[in-house]
Amino acid sequence: MNNSMIIKTRDLHKSFKRGEETVHALNGVSLDIKQGEFLSIVGSSGSGKTTFLNIISCLDKPTTGSLLIEDLDVSDFPEKKLIKVRRDHFGFIFQYFFLIPTLTVSENIQLPLMFAGKKKSPREITALLTKIGLEKRMHHLPGQLSGGEMQRVAIARAMINDPKIIIADEPTGNLDSTNSQLIFDLFRQLNKELGVTIICATHNLDLANQSDRIVHLKDGKVLDGPVVCNV
Repeated sequence: MNNSMIIKTRDLHKSFKRGEETVHALNGVSLDIKQGEFLSIVGSSGSGKTTFLNIISCLDKPTTGSLLIEDLDVSDFPEKKLIKVRRDHFGFIFQYFFLIPTLTVSENIQLPLMFAGKKKSPREITALLTKIGLEKRMHHLPGQLSGGEMQRVAIARAMINDPKIIIADEPTGNLDSTNSQLIFDLFRQLNKELGVTIICATHNLDLANQSDRIVHLKDGKVLDGPVVCNV
């Protein structure tokens, strides 16, 4: 990990209407994330974790505040430009695997290549599957895999475009403790070997403590002091 900042947020606010109520999902979040950092975002449900991830990965826009990706201010970019930022910088992993059941492991992980207009050789596909320990499963369908294996496929899909940043939103939420640990071990391996920045939202403090740094959100704000996470 070097000292250059890959993401900078300044006074991010996000509000939306829910009936007659105004919900303040983020309340002035300012945060610097280093290139190559493994960062965990923790907090109770409703604390703003997913909103924060969606904004820093350009899936959503802040109501006010600024977002810089590699010193490029993308806060007011139109959607067409944001699509390019997402494709060039990010890979996404979610709690639910979102694999297409009729496609094989190999076909599922290659979907982002199709949308980006890119290609990779069979050797490169096999090398990636080998890195995540699924080279013997490449022709299997998702229904033939365990939950941990399906999440590893989702990780490979996120890595296929060689992203600089991986955004993981509760990636172990549907897994048991053994598979959850395996996923975090894989995150650490990818982080160390490839230098990819990993930003992971999780309720699991035992897993979060294995990252480089923990940021605690509560009521849309970054908290200082001891980290407490009440699910």
